[in-house]
Amino acid sequence: MKVSGQFTNIKNDKYFARIKSYIETCKSHEINPHTAIVRLIEDNPYTLSELKIDWFIQSISRLSLFQLWIVTL
Repeated sequence: MKVSGQFTNIKNDKYFARIKSYIETCKSHEINPHTAIVRLIEDNPYTLSELKIDWFIQSISRLSLFQLWIVTL
């Protein structure tokens, strides 16, 4: 609970920070925050490995065939 712009205890502050960090990380990986929160509530949050794989796939899809050929050398 917040009172006048600050949390009433440090425990609530930590909860807020963890949830905000999770949402911001998902946003930076172009994941809808609503979807991220739903998965979190369903006890199936996005993991770091999922985010890295998603980022890797998006990065590869932007490369041309020539760039992919260079990477494989």
